[in-house]
Amino acid sequence: MRSRLEITTDRDGRYTTQPSGDGWVDALIRFVGSVSERVSESDDPPHIRSRLVITTESGNDTTEWEGDDWAENTIQYIKDFSAGTKTKPETTTSLEITTDRDGRYTTQPSGDGWVDALIRFVGSVSARLSESDDPPYLTSRLTITNDIGKDVTKWEGDGWAGAMVQYINDFSAGTKTKSVIKASHQSSSRAPLSAPLSVRERLESFLKYEYPHVWFTSTDVKTHYGRIYDQINLSTVSTYLARMYNRGLLERRGNRMQREYRVQESEIPELTLPIMQSAN
Repeated sequence: MRSRLEITTDRDGRYTTQPSGDGWVDALIRFVGSVSERVSESDDPPHIRSRLVITTESGNDTTEWEGDDWAENTIQYIKDFSAGTKTKPETTTSLEITTDRDGRYTTQPSGDGWVDALIRFVGSVSARLSESDDPPYLTSRLTITNDIGKDVTKWEGDGWAGAMVQYINDFSAGTKTKSVIKASHQSSSRAPLSAPLSVRERLESFLKYEYPHVWFTSTDVKTHYGRIYDQINLSTVSTYLARMYNRGLLERRGNRMQREYRVQESEIPELTLPIMQSAN
């Protein structure tokens, strides 16, 4: 058993270790604790990214973390891997397609073949429904769950199949894009559907409108976000908040254990300003 752990910061800090043999688990955990303690001593701790490679007879297992919870996540993964219960789940999906004529088609592929399975299913449903001289109006909802969290996207209208196949391919390649899909149908009452938002985009919008002018923690966001949208992992929230801070969208204060964020004044929509001012 061989391992390599590389930890980098946004201030050009770099820490590496390569333990092997029977003591690799304890050595890695001690190293993570040492680096975490060192960087947390600062009044303004840096943003951390860690990359762990574990080499066994079966090949290499590579996992990455970043944000405030990197140390806890890395240690938990090391323990789980050594115990044979590593917490990096396989990708699972759920696709539901409904029509305005009470038609409903569902599939839930997972594992390595989820991409091909979803694309075949979309093609099959699209071909079946397009045979009609008067095709029904469609809405579709795709949920993809992986080690980062849950991504929920919806489409409707004539372009749903092509847009969904493109999104599935982009998501699997790590380059997902969400195009505006306009709903085109014989009924003039059908309104175009706005662009679906990614978890990152939705979270950014959520913070700007739900937390203007106030400090908040990752736990605050996880709880409030879960009431309005789908449940989200605390580690996912911490990662996105750290990234938003690095991009200049958020302010940050406190140490690693008591970290708080606030939306930059320049990022707060004008609509919220009069509301907040009248409340003061």
